[in-house]
Amino acid sequence: MRLFVAIVPPPPAVAHLATAVADLADSGLRWQPPERWHLTLAFLGDVTPAPINAALDSALAGVQGVGEGQLAGSGTFRAGRGGVLWVGVAGVGLAAFAGRVRAALPTEQGTFRLHVTLARWRGDPRVALSVAEALRQYAGPQWPVLSIELIRSHLGPAPRYETVDSWPLGRR
Repeated sequence: MRLFVAIVPPPPAVAHLATAVADLADSGLRWQPPERWHLTLAFLGDVTPAPINAALDSALAGVQGVGEGQLAGSGTFRAGRGGVLWVGVAGVGLAAFAGRVRAALPTEQGTFRLHVTLARWRGDPRVALSVAEALRQYAGPQWPVLSIELIRSHLGPAPRYETVDSWPLGRR
């Protein structure tokens, strides 16, 4: 299964971001629908869920909460002949938590940025860079991070995501 670990922002955070990008929708980028927006903690690729579940059970044992989430800022990643337009997160609490999650999993341990993929492009990056600049000062509402999810990505003409497992994160 093609899996990743993510935090799914609550509907008010998604709605706020959707409103912020609404005027940019005609930019020519391939926008991801808001119902697929998620904050990627770790991309795992094609793996079996059982060892991932065990690793996350162990890594999350005793975690009583990770604080608040807040989508903020933007940028781009280059990927082959195109790339990804993303929005990031504010603060360092979630980054530290993501590091803990990634350390427990079979991921590439290089540089990783917490992000929500908003759109993709092929070819010339100028439009994406312009949209990223327009969103650079974006700051959404804060929300309590209550769980993380192991999500399966189904590729194809109509890609979709399926939650395989979920871990509640208690609050202090």
